[in-house]
Amino acid sequence: MMQACRSVQPPLMMLRRCFHSSLRRAAEDRGGRERCLNRVTLLGRVGNMELRGKDSNHPVLQISLATNDYYLPNNATEYVQTTEWHRIKIFKPNLRDNVYIYASAGSRLLVEGKLKYSSYTDPETQIEKRESFINADSVIFLSSRGESDE
Repeated sequence: MMQACRSVQPPLMMLRRCFHSSLRRAAEDRGGRERCLNRVTLLGRVGNMELRGKDSNHPVLQISLATNDYYLPNNATEYVQTTEWHRIKIFKPNLRDNVYIYASAGSRLLVEGKLKYSSYTDPETQIEKRESFINADSVIFLSSRGESDE
């Protein structure tokens, strides 16, 4: 007896299909409310880290994360690297403590979170300023402490 040959989808195709179907389910109307998605995923290297409000009950860890992009300009033979810096704030106590202890400048991190906006009045100039940042929900360490080379 001869078995029927089934086509096997590559893993990337399966992931795409799964991702798109989960997006469709997330966007469906549930209980009369529209579902929305605010999700940011960044993979980069740590720049500065600053623990703000150490003396308060709710300290916040603020880190800068660098992501690189490469492009080939017109009629060029070498790629050009551009670097974008992102402001990450970590409010969750356990996550904040682990990142503060185990991450250092140059560490490679995968950060997932939400894009947030806030405004404040500068005490010196009395001008209202707005800032955007990523509120981190999870952080995955891709390099061990002190390891900054790939």
